[in-house]
Amino acid sequence: MVGVSETYELLAAEEYINEQPYTGGEIFRKIRLYHQQGSETNEGKWWARLSPTKAKELRQLLKIKQYATAFDSSLPWLGLWTPIHLGSLHRFLTLKCNEEILSGLVYVHEAWSTIVPSVLEHLSVDAVDAKTVQRLQGLNPGALRADAKKVETLMQEQAIFPRVYNTNTRKKLLQNILTYDDEIPSLFTFFETLKHLEPCAKILRALMPPNKEMSTRTVFYGAYHRPTQFAVEHDPHDFQATRAGFV
Repeated sequence: MVGVSETYELLAAEEYINEQPYTGGEIFRKIRLYHQQGSETNEGKWWARLSPTKAKELRQLLKIKQYATAFDSSLPWLGLWTPIHLGSLHRFLTLKCNEEILSGLVYVHEAWSTIVPSVLEHLSVDAVDAKTVQRLQGLNPGALRADAKKVETLMQEQAIFPRVYNTNTRKKLLQNILTYDDEIPSLFTFFETLKHLEPCAKILRALMPPNKEMSTRTVFYGAYHRPTQFAVEHDPHDFQATRAGFV
């Protein structure tokens, strides 16, 4: 959970007139941050920064509690949110792949919870900056030595976690990254994955009867009936029926 101290930091920063423009992802994050803190006034200010179309799509998305909760779990890591383009939120509402999408969001949360665990709560809100996320995403240092060496170099040169100055903390972060035995995801890679999922989902949904409520997985699981027998090929052109329990 993001602490109250960040609220004061944000409110102070937001008072500057000549601020850099915020990305859609940063606006999304601040809307959720102020919503969690019950600050309707500040939440409304950030909603006002969105176009009517993007605000409508985001509100539709957040009506689905599971999605809202999944995104909220990544609030502590500021750098994850910067590259999000709100114009792609329609995929959440049209793909009907709820289980797969939620699984992807959980995957992102679990990865960064491993890299920056709760024991490092003393880190500032911008410790996980956008450049750090950009340089780590897609790497698999736990399995690939080349990626591990790259991460070690990035850490030595302070190209990742540049706002973390404590030597012991940097060593702990490096250890966590090097022992993470999977490809490091981010919200950016998550949204990129949705682009590949979209054509597959459209093909599958074309095979389904029209149903606006059920997810693709639910429809196909519901249509599957385990057969009592399988045809097993023993020789060329020789298929014999075998009971399912003995295959």
